Amino acid sequence: MDKKDDPIPLGAFRIMSVFRDKRDKYGTVDYHFYREDKDGNWSSKAGYKGDILEHGKEPEDNSKHYIDYNTDRRYYYVIKLKKGDKCCGGI
Repeated sequence: MDKKDDPIPLGAFRIMSVFRDKRDKYGTVDYHFYREDKDGNWSSKAGYKGDILEHGKEPEDNSKHYIDYNTDRRYYYVIKLKKGDKCCGGI
């Protein structure tokens, strides 16, 4: 997707990713994903904690705790498969 508000297929939902391309004190790089919920708000989940964080209408405004992540936000859409659907061209 080029922009956050580009149209997406029925049944899909938007994802935004942020990346930290500078190594931290442990020598690692990192990434984080946000999801647009059905109500139009955005949320994310810290993988190691499992807590779902509510971010409101603009996830960019609430990603400040990822201060050392670059400002290049990327948007995607994801389609949830139904039981029995094949993914990725049958792979």
